[in-house]
Amino acid sequence: MTEDMIIARFLTQSRNVQRDAAVYNMVASILNSFQSVIFLVVLTRVVGTEESGIFSIAFAYSYMFLTIGKYGMRHYQVSDRNEEFSFRLYRLSRWISIAVMLVTAAVYIGVVGIHNGYSPRKFGIMLWMCLFRVPDAVEDVYYGMYQQRNRLDIAAKAMTLRMVMEISCYLWALIVLKDQYLALIIATVFNFAVLYWILRCTSRFFANEPLRRPVVESKGNARGLLLLLKNCFPLFLGSFLTIYVTNAPKYAIDASLSDELQAYYGYLSMPVSMIGLLGGFLFIPLLYEFTELWNNGRIREFCRKFAGMAFAVTLITVCCIAGAAVLGIPVLSILFNADLTSYRKDLLILLAGGGFSALAALINAMVTVMRRQNGLLIGYIVSAVLAYAVSGIAVETDGIRGASFLFLLLMGIQCVCFGAVMFRGICKSRMW
Repeated sequence: MTEDMIIARFLTQSRNVQRDAAVYNMVASILNSFQSVIFLVVLTRVVGTEESGIFSIAFAYSYMFLTIGKYGMRHYQVSDRNEEFSFRLYRLSRWISIAVMLVTAAVYIGVVGIHNGYSPRKFGIMLWMCLFRVPDAVEDVYYGMYQQRNRLDIAAKAMTLRMVMEISCYLWALIVLKDQYLALIIATVFNFAVLYWILRCTSRFFANEPLRRPVVESKGNARGLLLLLKNCFPLFLGSFLTIYVTNAPKYAIDASLSDELQAYYGYLSMPVSMIGLLGGFLFIPLLYEFTELWNNGRIREFCRKFAGMAFAVTLITVCCIAGAAVLGIPVLSILFNADLTSYRKDLLILLAGGGFSALAALINAMVTVMRRQNGLLIGYIVSAVLAYAVSGIAVETDGIRGASFLFLLLMGIQCVCFGAVMFRGICKSRMW
């Protein structure tokens, strides 16, 4: 049995599909959420705090542009239970969005780099970080198809394997070369090769599967492509503005403060991802179930399950804040080899904002299942306009404390706006 066959068998065969989906999705989510933490820990010790600050802002920008590549399509694709659009059409739309992602990233980073006085090295690191994220956008459309066909286990295993190999390659190159620029280039090339190999092992599992004829025929149908892009545009704009709003404090710090303070804010904001990570463990594997409940008119059960998820996210937030109040700063100071004693309040403020962010993500997924995603635009636009208007003032006036309060305010506004959209959608449903 060849190596490819062994890997393909591991990825595509599960004795218990639901159990493997939950376990490997959890592992993949942990790796995805803590990838930057792992990188920052090693970067701080190998190349110093200033280089870590450059990495932190480059990572933030790369995720903002990744939302263009993904186009906010995953939840829509997974919940397309009647296969209104074929996978061929989803994949074609992804090539277009990735091309737009790369062009936009090059232009935007060039303009910001000139305005903020980036060195050629910092400019190069930021561009390569965007290339480093392209495999995330490519695999997302394939894994969305796997999950749509109730095989999240394959998607989760594949993502876990790629993440392990990606992180290992970057850290090996960084430790050996002691240069994050070269390490990033090597890891990016390696990342593309690994993705190709994994998709070759998994996508052929679905090659001969009989499919329904799509409601919107996709073969050379420009109208179908435009309709798909139109339907997902609110989701794309929402995801793009969410990342912009979430990272607005980092962008303001990049414009006004030093790379060292950028690194400190990055250290403090790392635990925030824990809340979103744990919340994602709860509701992402259940998207299929929520879709079935809503489509079958079981609205009361849908609402009960959502209420349980919302309570769990709130409880997770409270526990994280309580733990951080006692252990947060000592642990982060040791982890990142930095004195963060004066930033205890900032950490707690950021964690509270993280709780609102996790609730907003949960509501976002539910509204997408309900096919009322257009209504989310108001919340995205309000928070984005506010972020653009006050982020610079907040950071210039109060430094990291101002950035922390800004994050809390923006996430709270998003959560309230999204909740109003979901409540209105449930009230207007005729399926009660």
